[in-house]
Amino acid sequence: MAHGVAHLSAEVVARVAADRSGGRALEGLLSSTHVETSTKNKLVAKLEGRFAALAAHPHSCFTVERSFTYAGPKQREAIAAELFSARSSLEQTRFGSRLLQH
Repeated sequence: MAHGVAHLSAEVVARVAADRSGGRALEGLLSSTHVETSTKNKLVAKLEGRFAALAAHPHSCFTVERSFTYAGPKQREAIAAELFSARSSLEQTRFGSRLLQH
């Protein structure tokens, strides 16, 4: 399943992340010890450029947190930079402000 999800388009992965059940599924894939690191990196890469929008959403903020946790150093830097650039708008949301605190 994880391999198939990694081959979805970036738009579809972002929609899955924003969905209550889909977000939980992605979190599970990212935190699983049975999913290869390369597959996790592909999933995180599909969400690049969308982390700020996902961070403000109640169903996908946890996916952003898991993405940061399991991303490689360059991906973590990109996620942090994206969230930092949107910090003023994220601070206005319940979920975005929680992410910025971590």
